[in-house]
Amino acid sequence: MRVYAIVSRCQTTILAHEKGYYTDQSYFLEGDLILGGIIKISYPAWKTSLNFRNTNEIESCRKVDPFSYLRHLLTFFIAIEEINQNAEILPNITLGLHIIDSCSDAWFSLCGILSILSGKKELVPGYTCYPKSHVVGFIGRLPSLASHAVARLTGIYRYPQLNQYLKEVHFKDPDGREIFFDDKRHVATYYDIMQVFQFPNLTTAWIHVGRFKPSAPKDKQLFVNLTAIRWKTPFNQA
Repeated sequence: MRVYAIVSRCQTTILAHEKGYYTDQSYFLEGDLILGGIIKISYPAWKTSLNFRNTNEIESCRKVDPFSYLRHLLTFFIAIEEINQNAEILPNITLGLHIIDSCSDAWFSLCGILSILSGKKELVPGYTCYPKSHVVGFIGRLPSLASHAVARLTGIYRYPQLNQYLKEVHFKDPDGREIFFDDKRHVATYYDIMQVFQFPNLTTAWIHVGRFKPSAPKDKQLFVNLTAIRWKTPFNQA
């Protein structure tokens, strides 16, 4: 009689090839649906100096001024909490999260994606170890180097890419500035024309006198408010 031992990959442990293989900065909240996040919390420490002869190996993640990036982490937590408290958004469904520290590095970001997909700290590509949850999407980092790498990896698993739909985004921020994307899905930038006016007492004032929009039609790219320009006149103190 033959006896076969069936062991799930989720029960195995993959040993790291060296100390400092991966970051310990991760946050997990149980839910029916899991939203993954790759957020910068720390910076990498390199074993060798940057040059063209040696392979630069990451030794570990080093925490520096975490309060600078705490706002991204808190925004993630608050958004998940607001969604779970509103029964009209996801009725009878709880939204969880799995956040990994990107360590400001594309390699760590890719490891984080695989870790979120696996449901374990140890990477188990092709397997999911969430007992009752399902990963439904990811929020990547702001810098393009890591975000492009994450987008290519998640594309293999057929996760939809938000950047395909950014072309249709058009809204105003709290300051009234328009935020939209051009035909190449780039943020439509504009340049404010400012006048630095100096008073006789050597104090200065910045005056907004115009704007240049490269994405606008050619006859509307440049706007100058002539009435806003101040000319130097004798200074009389009240």
